[in-house]
Amino acid sequence: MPKGTDAGHSLVEILIAVGLVAILLVFLSAGYGRAMEHSRAIRCMGNLRQLGVAFSRSVSEHQGKLPVVIKVQQELAGYLLPGEKFPAATSPRKTFGVMICPEDQAAFFPEGRSYAVNHYMGPTTVMTSQHVSRMLEVVHPGRVAYLMDGFREGMEAGANARFNQNTSPFGKTTQMGGVFRHRQRANVLFADGRVEALSHAEFLQDMNSRIFPKNSQ
Repeated sequence: MPKGTDAGHSLVEILIAVGLVAILLVFLSAGYGRAMEHSRAIRCMGNLRQLGVAFSRSVSEHQGKLPVVIKVQQELAGYLLPGEKFPAATSPRKTFGVMICPEDQAAFFPEGRSYAVNHYMGPTTVMTSQHVSRMLEVVHPGRVAYLMDGFREGMEAGANARFNQNTSPFGKTTQMGGVFRHRQRANVLFADGRVEALSHAEFLQDMNSRIFPKNSQ
């Protein structure tokens, strides 16, 4: 072989090249994953905004009456955009539209939603002094959460429900059954239609006002 002719790459050089490509792929994959996660969080906020519009229209058309807690899906369905209706609870996730958070990976949703609903906001079978059935009874609509990322069976009702992140089946949750699934933040729809992403600490700072509609503090 003539002097100076490249005899090819050595095994070490090939391994180094393969290693560099692998590292590059890891970084690209991580960036893509974060971008997709951010996209799902934005879509989730869009879902809640649509539900907020439906909630407002429902309350307005019913002279200030709030939707019945256990019939949230049915009562809001008529006020959603075409194609966003709610099917039977046994239908797969792809047919649920705005009531399913894109980050929730469950295959089926027995309650027909993956957002938690505040059981103090609307008529229910067990009414306490903290429950309200009309929008006029809500002291601070901008503080009270109506829907939020959460366990699909909804927020826990009852004054004795306690926050316990160690034993709760929902993971890091609130008393309402909320789940902080978007990079340690949860998207929250407030009674005035505003949607905000809150951290666990931010939610707990004013938790009584976020849960109890009659709280005046």
